[in-house]
Amino acid sequence: MNALATIDLPTALPPSGSLSLALPKGLPFDQWQEIGRELCARERVLNWWIGDWWAFGDHTYGERAKAAAQGLFPQSFGTLANIASVARAFPETSRQHEVLTFTHHQEVAPLARASAEAAQMLLDRAEREGMTVAQIRAAVRVLQGKTVAEVLTARDEDPDHYEVLAIARAWNRAQHHNRQAFMDLANEGGLEDIDP
Repeated sequence: MNALATIDLPTALPPSGSLSLALPKGLPFDQWQEIGRELCARERVLNWWIGDWWAFGDHTYGERAKAAAQGLFPQSFGTLANIASVARAFPETSRQHEVLTFTHHQEVAPLARASAEAAQMLLDRAEREGMTVAQIRAAVRVLQGKTVAEVLTARDEDPDHYEVLAIARAWNRAQHHNRQAFMDLANEGGLEDIDP
């Protein structure tokens, strides 16, 4: 389970049942800024907390947890189970990347279940290169086409390895007539006109 951090509430934050945030007149800028940081921090960790909560309840209480959670969250039961599966895929906070979103981790979770090391390598790369969720999704699809051994041995290769592999896989999926048209264009020197 993820470590549940106790967060000191700025006094201006309303109780959790309130739908509005009424800030007092004359609130100093630094306090206003601190409240913004606190809200951002909570938003970034909320799905992790919900996932840990649900994983615990499901493991400890089984069917009783499912009944109790029904209607508690606006998400469907399937969404709650999915959030919990991501939390289970990255149980140690040291494996969670704070600068990446929960959705980044959600995309990598299937890979993490097969190989924690491969998932960490991809999350490290995503953090280093500022990859989008779509780029992570594409990289996971490429990696899932390889065996875990291939993924682990590829880690010391050229950083562009996965991009080249993605292009090769796209080439292999392309219809024969499209591959032939590309080859004809390349042979005629027409590729110079393609904008990089």
